Amino acid sequence: MVNNADTPPFATLIGVNKQNGHLTLGRRITFTDATGGAEQPVWNPSTQRFYISIPELNGVASLGAVKKINPFSGAVEATFPVNFCSPAGLALGPHQDLLLGCSVVFDTAGNVWTPASKKTAAPISVIMDAKNGSIDRNVAGVSGSDEVWFNPGDGRYYLAARNQPGGPVLGVIDAESQTLVQVVPTINAGGGTAHSVAANSHNNHVFVPLAANNVFPDCLNGCIAVFGTSPEGD
Repeated sequence: MVNNADTPPFATLIGVNKQNGHLTLGRRITFTDATGGAEQPVWNPSTQRFYISIPELNGVASLGAVKKINPFSGAVEATFPVNFCSPAGLALGPHQDLLLGCSVVFDTAGNVWTPASKKTAAPISVIMDAKNGSIDRNVAGVSGSDEVWFNPGDGRYYLAARNQPGGPVLGVIDAESQTLVQVVPTINAGGGTAHSVAANSHNNHVFVPLAANNVFPDCLNGCIAVFGTSPEGD
């Protein structure tokens, strides 16, 4: 469990009794060098470790990290740095790859991009090796993400890119080729942008909660958009 709103942010380990489901409060892990909160955690069954995305380290906007946590000792075993990303979303894919959903878009000069920037936006998402923190690839074309998801059913990552330049989208990245497949516009409504995503690996349907809007059908009070993939060969 992550408390990203405290200063500094922290995570709490909670033990689960397999026989009766009782919960036990465990260690508190404080991220003293995290100056922009702490975001999406993910469990890696191969390494038996938690990983968590840290958008900003030590007040440097362009420097974020993924931290590797030992659940048995509560210790942070490693801090894997990442530049020009400000990671928020985190998902474990094949081959011990971690997809980092970059929450901030930087420009071609390495500065934080805004619509008023004099430099062009350079949106990326990052694929990192969970074993050693090395960067496998910067996937160009989608950024400004909050939550991300890996769907083993179709081998794709899905990104709720709420701050994508040009407007919020659902990003789709192929996990094997590590390339951007598609961006699908979502919505920029007064109630907020789409920043969560989940997928059903059995039918490959992708679910994106949308704020109340009059653009998507039957969504005046908010709704969950369901996206599907075309049959192979179509």
